[in-house]
Amino acid sequence: MKYPSLLLVIASLAAWPAAAQDKKAQCASLAGWLTRYDFDKGSQHVSGRKMRADVASSLCSQGRYDEGLAMLEQVTREAGYPGK
Repeated sequence: MKYPSLLLVIASLAAWPAAAQDKKAQCASLAGWLTRYDFDKGSQHVSGRKMRADVASSLCSQGRYDEGLAMLEQVTREAGYPGK
């Protein structure tokens, strides 16, 4: 085949929206857990978790999923998230 790298680029671009949707769903899931279970406790004001979760959600909404997810994962671990 004359242009194998071009086909690889096209294939990876076709898979990108699905990966972005998965990360978007992960952001929503973690932020939802924090809103539902952690922010009701009142401890988020002392630790700053709500503010950091808001920043992480903002990063996700800007399409910066890797940064937002890393921050949300850290905040949820600190809050005692039962997953991972």
